[in-house]
Amino acid sequence: SYTQPVFAYQTPKCLLTVNGLQLEHLHMQANVEVEHRATVPDSTTLVQLVKVESKELTQAPTVLAAVLSEFGEQTTYVSIEFPVLFAIGDFQVIYYCKRKYRGPHHSRIQPYHLFMPQLLLQYPSGLRQF
Repeated sequence: SYTQPVFAYQTPKCLLTVNGLQLEHLHMQANVEVEHRATVPDSTTLVQLVKVESKELTQAPTVLAAVLSEFGEQTTYVSIEFPVLFAIGDFQVIYYCKRKYRGPHHSRIQPYHLFMPQLLLQYPSGLRQF
């Protein structure tokens, strides 16, 4: 898949803006290896994970995937005290829109080969859950 680092960088920041107080209570349950950085240890809050300063945007997809997978691992806070609504508007558009992304050889890339649609569509399809 083709990563979308800018979009992957913006998504957790928006999540933090809206849900920062709730994310302070959620702790990671596993270590996360972020490229070109030390491993982020478990018991780190999700706020701290989102705030991992990325000097390179290439780290953003890893951080976003870790945040979303941590939602799936949480059993106490997310389901009972801090319910999460995960909404994707018009996700069917990735199959019908004009393809504006191009690969390294300038060939058009199907939208479903991109990182964000692949990651996000795993939730409504049942491959991932939280």
